Amino acid sequence: MLTCTKHCGGFCRISLKTLQAHSQAVSEQDQQLRRQARSRVIVAQSDEREELEKLDQLRQEKARQERAAAIAKRDLEAVPKDFRSMAASREAKAFGWSDRGGKWQATPEPLKQLIDSYNASPKEVRVAVLARLTTDEASSQQLRKLLDKQKETYRQNDMGKTL
Repeated sequence: MLTCTKHCGGFCRISLKTLQAHSQAVSEQDQQLRRQARSRVIVAQSDEREELEKLDQLRQEKARQERAAAIAKRDLEAVPKDFRSMAASREAKAFGWSDRGGKWQATPEPLKQLIDSYNASPKEVRVAVLARLTTDEASSQQLRKLLDKQKETYRQNDMGKTL
């Protein structure tokens, strides 16, 4: 028997078995509360992990979009240079750009007309055409499609000859 010192100043007596049972109950309650707290933390971390994964996916998607936009911008900015290069090659009748050349034959008709018209123009008009291609996005996009089609057709024709 133990003497209680809290409640009654030593007048009540507590048995060791009662004290052990009470200690066991407190220990079990402590373990249960710890399990519940751990479960809550795991659930909260799981939600946070999901949120972090969503944020990471959004970040990756944004980066992909930014790369695609940068590539598209670079392609559009290259249109005047690419066009001028094709026109100069045609004007000089460089390899593949003569009337029977493979590069000229792969050129879509609207692009052929534009190149010949550009080459027939005076220098001042050529500068204005290139400036317009730099500032007019719609014209640039249309010309980019024609330039890309020419390259693709030339590649296909060239591969057909080498096979």
